[in-house]
Amino acid sequence: MDEQIIQKRILKVTIGTASIIILLILCSLVLIISINEADKDSYNAQLKSLVNEYKINFERQIDSDIQSLKTLASFVEHSQAVSFRNFTKGLDRASGEGQFQKIGYYSKSGKNVRVVLSKGIEEKVDLKDVNVEAQKVIKKSWEGEVEISEVYWDQQLKEKVIVYAVPIQDDTKQKVIGSLVGVKGLDIFSEILNGETITKVNLDVDWINAKGKFVTWSDHSIIKEKMETIHEGDYISKRNKSIIKQKMKERKSYFSEFQVGNTSYPICFQPLELNGWYLVGIDTSKSVKSPVYFMLITIAGIFILVITLCAGAIFSGYKILHKNNEELIQLAYYDQLTGAFNFEKFRDEIQKALTYNTNYSLVVTNIRHFQYINELFGVKKADELLEMVIKTVKQYVIEGEKYCRYQGDQFYLLLRGNNREKIRQRLFYILNAISKNISESKAEYELNLYAGIATSQEGDKACSDNLIHKAEFALKQAKEGHGNTIKFYNERMHEIESLQNFIESNMNQALEQEEFKVYLQPKIALGSEKIAGAEALVRWIRGDGTMVFPDQFIPLFEKNGFCAELDLYMVEQTCKWLRKWMDEGKEVVPISINQSKILFYKSDYVERLCAITEKYHIPNRLITLEILEGLMARDVDKLNQTIQQLHKKGFRISLDDFGTGYSSLNILSKLDIDEVKLDRSFLSDDLMKNETQKVILKNVVNLAKDLHIETVIEGVETKEHHTFVEQIGCYYGQGYFYSKPIPCKEFEEKFMESKRESTKQ
Repeated sequence: MDEQIIQKRILKVTIGTASIIILLILCSLVLIISINEADKDSYNAQLKSLVNEYKINFERQIDSDIQSLKTLASFVEHSQAVSFRNFTKGLDRASGEGQFQKIGYYSKSGKNVRVVLSKGIEEKVDLKDVNVEAQKVIKKSWEGEVEISEVYWDQQLKEKVIVYAVPIQDDTKQKVIGSLVGVKGLDIFSEILNGETITKVNLDVDWINAKGKFVTWSDHSIIKEKMETIHEGDYISKRNKSIIKQKMKERKSYFSEFQVGNTSYPICFQPLELNGWYLVGIDTSKSVKSPVYFMLITIAGIFILVITLCAGAIFSGYKILHKNNEELIQLAYYDQLTGAFNFEKFRDEIQKALTYNTNYSLVVTNIRHFQYINELFGVKKADELLEMVIKTVKQYVIEGEKYCRYQGDQFYLLLRGNNREKIRQRLFYILNAISKNISESKAEYELNLYAGIATSQEGDKACSDNLIHKAEFALKQAKEGHGNTIKFYNERMHEIESLQNFIESNMNQALEQEEFKVYLQPKIALGSEKIAGAEALVRWIRGDGTMVFPDQFIPLFEKNGFCAELDLYMVEQTCKWLRKWMDEGKEVVPISINQSKILFYKSDYVERLCAITEKYHIPNRLITLEILEGLMARDVDKLNQTIQQLHKKGFRISLDDFGTGYSSLNILSKLDIDEVKLDRSFLSDDLMKNETQKVILKNVVNLAKDLHIETVIEGVETKEHHTFVEQIGCYYGQGYFYSKPIPCKEFEEKFMESKRESTKQ
């Protein structure tokens, strides 16, 4: 009886043990399968993210090409009076800049022209002679939309190309009259596909069209034979080929496997936003490894070794896995410093939000002068500041709103609502709260931010990239302000950006082709009322006769440093005219030329200046160099050293626009100048009615006389102005009362006399 009881107990223990072992095995299998699926999902997300980097660069290149063509189109639309021949030459110059292999204009009326890079101009081009794919996009663009062709072989260029077509409207903006077309080879796109990701991973990325036909392959493609389509060969199973075709019809991403010999490679199909195109990314190096992959191997080994251990060990292993999955999510979607979304995750969240509701506003904000904070207080302090910004933002966002940190001190916020005034008030409140929190943290600096905002309206195309692009446009404008500054995106900003891009891309060519013209405004000796000199002013007149106004290009040149070259160019052009008049026996007068700050402090400035006057054999006394009082903000002693060098060479120095900025009478005693030009603001209507101001101006003139400095007053526009400045003893007058700035030829006809005529008088 006892034996039977023992046997029963042994049987129970055995059955119990076997049950536990079976349960452990089943649990192990279930868990391993779960881990494998998690690894697969994690890997696919990472692979998709890497392929998406190529997609972003690819689509940004296309957007850049379209923007370049739109910029040229806008100038075509604003030049209706320009002759067709000059317009053709303009296309030839645009083609020469290398943006497109061909540029053409195809009008509905049949007046067509085409420019082929390095081959010249083709006029009277018959649309029927154009490739069929190009014809399609040209005709579609006549309906008012920007179009992009499929890739095709261009017989003339002997290479594969794509065509961009932008509609051209008439003067009334009511109808499309033609299409501006740019033809571009695939070299730049091949460079993108052959490049590395930010994390230095180099995928095999190929480009296919909507039918699965290969457009181009990356240089390191593992496909041994150049297949016509992705659906050929035995690289992909029949079942997956069928699924891929269906996914491509639905314009969805898809993951599959690519079999080469006995090796299987992961493959990701990522749709582009254009023409049904796809990027196909293959992890040939298998360098895209999810951290979960290594964890899977480790945990599987542990379960084999401890298969008879208790369920508690399995549960502990599962907790470790769960924790590491959370860390992976943190790495994939969150900024490691602040805990906010990273940019890629933020873009996805924007797109999701816009899918259901377009009433949002996107904010891009930067910390003003953040680089100095890094330099002065160190990286640790700067990082603490960035963390505090996100903590403050987190306190003020509501449900449905998102935020992220991107590249240093740049932050993005998606706020609900699109009422500009309400968004402005709310954002100012957030920015002021950030500044206040920094101040309360006993930081040793004052923090200011600037922000650009783009609002999404009902009916707008729901596109996160479009909204981001507009907000970044506005951010550039806000950067010019002071303190906490906010700017909303508008079409005017886009026009300014396009114009600035045009100016910067054409300024060197304009200088080479001498499109910058010298205009002269006479300087009249008060009392005798005879001409005593002139000021050289720049005008940009393009080859087609259109003008770019000084207030459009001079501020930009001062920022990018091109003003230094332009100033010396103006000196040389002035010397050419002086040489011409001297050779013709004219009675020449000194000419004043503006000199920028960046040029005046260059070490070779005096040498280059003298080289120009010596080249044309011009006495240096005929050149007066006008400087602004802002030059004093740097180093007065060094400035005077340069002025003394110029005086030794015979040049005269004039202080321009005295009376603006931070002018003080002390400047006149500190600078070794020959002349001071009083700003036109002294003759404003309000000042002319103010007797106190008149007394001040009179005493400034007398002070200059006592210091042996000649005085010129600008802005003399009426007889009253002329009489007043003559009465207070000013030496010279300049303004529209005497003459507006005029071309040198007209100046010669109106004001220049031969020496013989001067002697007779």
